[in-house]
Amino acid sequence: MQERTWRCLTVHAEQISDTVDEEDIEVAGDHEVEVPGDLSDDKAASAALDIFHSSVAVSCLDDFEFYVYDGDEMLAEDPEHESYSYGR
Repeated sequence: MQERTWRCLTVHAEQISDTVDEEDIEVAGDHEVEVPGDLSDDKAASAALDIFHSSVAVSCLDDFEFYVYDGDEMLAEDPEHESYSYGR
């Protein structure tokens, strides 16, 4: 049986509003997320956002923009991906 490989991506949460809810004070910044290494870039980006949002509660999503990076390269999401569907 082949051992599964993992890929470490960074979810960058950028605060775009002047103020945020008290619960969201720690959200802005970089968050490391591991996704299966066999996913394409766009599927890996979508999976990383799903994993991030399932582990980091954000009370007001409109206060942030979220980007996924593999090193210095920003990855685009899979346009066919249904949000929060990874891992179902």
